[in-house]
Amino acid sequence: MSEVYIVMGGEGRLERASSLSEALMKALSLKPPVRIYRARLVALLEDRELEDIARVLSAGKARGRQAERREEQGKLAVIVFDQMFRGFGEVIARELGDVIEVHEVAGRGLDKPMRMGNVILEPARDDYDVLKLLEALAGRGAPVIFFTGDKRLASQASTIEGVVVEYLPPSELPGKEIAIKTMLERIRDVVKEVWA
Repeated sequence: MSEVYIVMGGEGRLERASSLSEALMKALSLKPPVRIYRARLVALLEDRELEDIARVLSAGKARGRQAERREEQGKLAVIVFDQMFRGFGEVIARELGDVIEVHEVAGRGLDKPMRMGNVILEPARDDYDVLKLLEALAGRGAPVIFFTGDKRLASQASTIEGVVVEYLPPSELPGKEIAIKTMLERIRDVVKEVWA
C-alpha cells in the first residue's frame, strides 16, 4: 500500500507529498505551525462495491432528512380530544411519552390555552373554535389526530387537510380503558403511516 503525506501550514494551505523527505521539503515553504500527516490507502473499491456504498449512503441521507423533518416539526403527531374525552389526554401522554403533543378542548371557562401536566387545555366556545384550533395545529406540519364523539363535528373536521378524524361515539365504547387502548392503537397506526 502506498503512503501519502499531507502537509498543512498554519494558514490552512495543504500540500501533498509521496515521501517523508518530500513532505519535509514542502513544510519549509509553509507558515508555522506546520503539521505533517501520514495517510494510508484504506480501501480499493470496485464498481459494484461503490454502487452498494452509494445505495447505503443515499438511504441513510433519506432517513436523516426524515429525522430532520421530524425535529423541525417537533412532535410526531398532535392529538386533540374534544370535550367528550376530557381526562383521556393525560393517560395517552403518559403512554406515548414525548413523541406526541396532547390538546384537550376545555370549552368555556378558559381565555387562553393552559398547560396542565402533559396536556394543553384549549378554550372553545363552539365547534367553530374547535375547527380553528385544528387548522392552526395542522398548519405546523405534524399530523393532527382528532378524537370526537360528535358526528357533525367529525364530518366538518374531516375536511381540514392534515387532520385525521377518529369518530368514537361514547355509546359504542364499553369503558374508558377500552377507549384509551383503541386510541393508542390508532395513534400508533397513523404515526407509522405518516412517518414510514
